[in-house]
Amino acid sequence: QVQKNRTLKNKFFTKFETLPEPFYGALDCEDYVDDSDIEKFLERIFKKKSTTFEQASKRAERKTKKKKKKPLFQRIFGKKEN
Repeated sequence: QVQKNRTLKNKFFTKFETLPEPFYGALDCEDYVDDSDIEKFLERIFKKKSTTFEQASKRAERKTKKKKKKPLFQRIFGKKEN
């Protein structure tokens, strides 16, 4: 509404005066932006975590167990071994 109304636009959207020369040095610094919550969330999701020895050994153990198992349908409908 404010942007459509000319008098309100002139009242609330005023231009800044030019900065005096002595202040240029004080304001001349690197841009600083905090990480937003979305960036932090995405970083937590996609950041690769370091694997400990215990985690790696558990993973290897699960893989070997999985290789020893027969597929599901073969276990259900397959021939029974005596």
